[in-house]
Amino acid sequence: RTLVFGLFMTVLAASWEAVVKLLEKIFKHILGEEAEPIAAALGVLVVGIGFGTTREKLQHIADHYFFPKKADFSNNLSEFLPEALATMHNLSDLLQVLVNRTVEITHVTHGAVFLCDGHVKLQTAVCNITPIETEALDLSDSLLKNMRKGKVTARPEDSTFPLVVPLTLPRGKDLQLIGVLALGPRFDGRGYSHDELSSFKTLGSQAGTAIYIARINMENQNQLKNQINSLEDNIEVIKAQLARFNGQIPE
Repeated sequence: RTLVFGLFMTVLAASWEAVVKLLEKIFKHILGEEAEPIAAALGVLVVGIGFGTTREKLQHIADHYFFPKKADFSNNLSEFLPEALATMHNLSDLLQVLVNRTVEITHVTHGAVFLCDGHVKLQTAVCNITPIETEALDLSDSLLKNMRKGKVTARPEDSTFPLVVPLTLPRGKDLQLIGVLALGPRFDGRGYSHDELSSFKTLGSQAGTAIYIARINMENQNQLKNQINSLEDNIEVIKAQLARFNGQIPE
């Protein structure tokens, strides 16, 4: 508050003095020496009109640099994953919620999840932008190496996905790369603090584990469905055989 109003009073005083001198020169040719009090009064009026706008701009600048908004994953995003995993019916729903919640909390323009296939090749899973834009994610060998190490990487030079978060699964001392969460630029144009990048790393580990569990659940469900279908087919075969057998038995 001291910073904002200190700057505000300085700007206000300088603006008033400049306006008064300008008005004095204008009215002096018309009213002579009597122009000074009139110029002072009009100067107060002119500067007063811009009072609120100037203060709001200075407050915005102070908030931007001294009180930046930080993504609070500990109380917002990370805690939703276990609940989402328990309530989501399929992997696609989980990924969609992951993208939407991350975009909402971090105030970014868009986001996408890319999952690894068996050859560690990234394939688009869920996004809230056009498919053409998702093709902009091009991981170099060095960046892919960082992803496998679980390193969150900021890429300010990339206008589509300036931040990529590895989704990993702990395997003892090693990490298995499950996929990548790619985020677009922030609406206010800011980057990310060290604490926020650390929170993203925690998120990547939790999300990677949740995705792995969801995949296992889907595989188990598919196997169970296949077993049930196979069992039903066998039952139909047995029924048909019994019907033929009963038809061969004389009454």
